[in-house]
Amino acid sequence: MLYKTPARNRRRISTRMSEALCDSVCRQNTWRTMMNVMNTDTLKYLKCPVCHAEGLRRDDNAVKCVNSHAFNVARQGYIDLLLKAGKRPEGDSLAMVEARARFLASGTYAPIADLICRTAIPHLRSLSVPTPVCLDLGGGTGYYLDALRLCFKSQNITPSSILGDVSIYAARRAARILTDTLVVRMDTWQQIPLVGSSVDVGIIVFAPRNAIEIARVMRDTGRLLVVTPAEDHLAGVMKLFGVVGQESNKREHLLNSLSPYFHSVESNRLRYEVTLTRDQALDVLSMGPNARHIDIEDVRSKLHALNAIVTLVDVYLDSFAPNL
Repeated sequence: MLYKTPARNRRRISTRMSEALCDSVCRQNTWRTMMNVMNTDTLKYLKCPVCHAEGLRRDDNAVKCVNSHAFNVARQGYIDLLLKAGKRPEGDSLAMVEARARFLASGTYAPIADLICRTAIPHLRSLSVPTPVCLDLGGGTGYYLDALRLCFKSQNITPSSILGDVSIYAARRAARILTDTLVVRMDTWQQIPLVGSSVDVGIIVFAPRNAIEIARVMRDTGRLLVVTPAEDHLAGVMKLFGVVGQESNKREHLLNSLSPYFHSVESNRLRYEVTLTRDQALDVLSMGPNARHIDIEDVRSKLHALNAIVTLVDVYLDSFAPNL
């Protein structure tokens, strides 16, 4: 006797198959778009992390340098330029990346993205470069670079965009979102796998900075935009749960670390009050380095007694030019 799947189970199976098919199609579309990106001139700005040969070329499902060192292009669409020798840095975990994606989707940091755009666009307009290069170091999920790309389009600017991050989970998510951008898994504390004097605008938002390498890849006419937290940034959340807040001298440390290679040309402080839901407050604590040192379940239980948390977003955006 032929067994017939009950209707309710057929619907469940059909749903799962549809979701799987959708995921497969999305991956194929991401792959095709990534191949189109790699057909452009953007690959010429990458450098082999093994022999340091300048310029990579597409080779089936990989990219290669002139000395035939090959690097995988993942099915999600990012290029992995992390060296396999030794212990590979992990970067943000999947849970941290997912928490950050949820929090950024709430729009809480949209004014920061807007300030980055308003700072970058005038500089790009002043350049005579037909296709400027924009680099987002420690770019995570691609939220800020995505906002900047929309600003570029509104101003009829067509840049070559590159995002670098060490986290495999961040690289996967960014590659799905930034389908016309080269997303590269790289360790920015080591040598940045980019050709020297190639970047017109670099952005670093709440991410580590390798000053000497950043200086190497920036053009003489380039601008480096760095967002750092000020003293009161998200203090309402941090104090509530006894989490260590921002260092009072964090910006001073930034200026000192960059001063041998860059000088400040513009500085803006952005402060505004936000009201976070319990879920957003949990994501704040789950998306950064604090996530490695706190008991998330304990935080969740404490949040259960609260309806909302009022706190400040308090950041600096500093714009730097290379020392000539």
